[in-house]
Amino acid sequence: MTTTQPLRKAVVIKESENKWLVKMETIVMGIAPIGLRLSRGGGLPDIPRVATSRMEAQEYADRWQAWFDQLPEPRSSKRRKRRI
Repeated sequence: MTTTQPLRKAVVIKESENKWLVKMETIVMGIAPIGLRLSRGGGLPDIPRVATSRMEAQEYADRWQAWFDQLPEPRSSKRRKRRI
């Protein structure tokens, strides 16, 4: 049985003593901030990306992960066949 990893994964990163960030991890880009390009014109949900405790940040990350999971799969571009 094969298990598939999610394309996007919400991760918690410690920024400073009292600041935890929720970011997105992908295979291609690594860890990156959660930005507007994910929304595809629909807008991002009202979920905070900054927290003061790790537990609070993990709760936000779980909410972000649920939102990531409902996003449609990105289309893969198929290479065009060249005529010879």
